[in-house]
Amino acid sequence: MASSNVTHNPADMAPPARGLYSHAVEIPANSRQLFVAGQVGVRPDGSLPEGFDEQVEQMMRNIGAVLASAGMDFADVVKVNAYCRSAEEIIAYAGIRNRFFDGAPPATTAIVVPGLANPDWLIEADVVAAKQG
Repeated sequence: MASSNVTHNPADMAPPARGLYSHAVEIPANSRQLFVAGQVGVRPDGSLPEGFDEQVEQMMRNIGAVLASAGMDFADVVKVNAYCRSAEEIIAYAGIRNRFFDGAPPATTAIVVPGLANPDWLIEADVVAAKQG
């Protein structure tokens, strides 16, 4: 499903690094907005995958479930804030994340943090989504 949100990547500035995000995303007037709290890689049964990639995959599925509950999908996401424990993890996370965005990445910030609320969590992300109608 195509989103009515518009990305802005001006030609008179450096393009987004590696094409992994958009500089800005504009939300059309009269759009419904959804603010998703930090999601982690916990499975629906409460278990937690051990590996980083598996936690990222599950976190993205969890975000997808929240979006679906609001009648939205990843095409409606305009902003992602991700919290990783190292710069190397940011690159791995971005590669997995972008598969969910089908070539149209949202505005994104990735931050290296010393730890998350639960020391077993390896990644956390919150999103903002918007959809007309």
